[in-house]
Amino acid sequence: MELILKNISYSYGAFSALRSISASFSSGDMVALIGQNGSGKSTLLKCINRVVDPSRGDVFLDSLSVKELPINRVAEVMAYVPQYAEQIRFSTVFDMVLLGRKPYISGAPTKQDYAKVAKSITQLGLQELAMRRVDTLSGGERQRVMIARAVAQEPKIILLDEPIANLDIKQQFAVMKLLQELALDGIIVIVAIHDIALASRFCNRAVMLKHGTLFASGGREVYNSDTINRLFDIEVDNYGSDYFDTRWLCGQQL
Repeated sequence: MELILKNISYSYGAFSALRSISASFSSGDMVALIGQNGSGKSTLLKCINRVVDPSRGDVFLDSLSVKELPINRVAEVMAYVPQYAEQIRFSTVFDMVLLGRKPYISGAPTKQDYAKVAKSITQLGLQELAMRRVDTLSGGERQRVMIARAVAQEPKIILLDEPIANLDIKQQFAVMKLLQELALDGIIVIVAIHDIALASRFCNRAVMLKHGTLFASGGREVYNSDTINRLFDIEVDNYGSDYFDTRWLCGQQL
């Protein structure tokens, strides 16, 4: 499958959040969406998933406009994990993850639906929390539940907005490794992320936004000191090298 963004623009009233963003991704791509706060990352994910419709431009799945697809078909193809986990009282972790099977359930869930939910819970290390109420979990645990729900959906595209922001280092690595494995299985994974070290380690593609415009895109070659300096308006001492290493952000000489 190919996901094509063509001249995506979006405005909140008089404020232009996105301006003519174009890019294309193929099955197997794991894409890091990088930029300063307010650069348009979250808005772009919402435009892709039809949470909001672009002011201009279009999103295509292969040659078909997403606007032409019924909402339930979009739900089968795309899963979206927002930046902040939903607050749903009294729902257990298992039931929350089961919601990921909603596009496929016409009546009662089947044994296959339950099996896929159990698998997703296991993949995210939530087995001991399966019967816990979601509103009793920590922020990081709730975030993992939302990711498990997206995985249970079995989409061809997963969009994630800062999915590791509330996780400890161990869980950050575990989630990024799982997302990488999903990409290797043929899913397009697009993850908005601030951690450049993890992005460069796990993602084979990068899309960098600045002030709502496409600043840079490509493979791991875009992680160079000049690009990072200009993207984040900082000065990273690279000790005479053109290669960017995240340790320079901490002033550590190699």
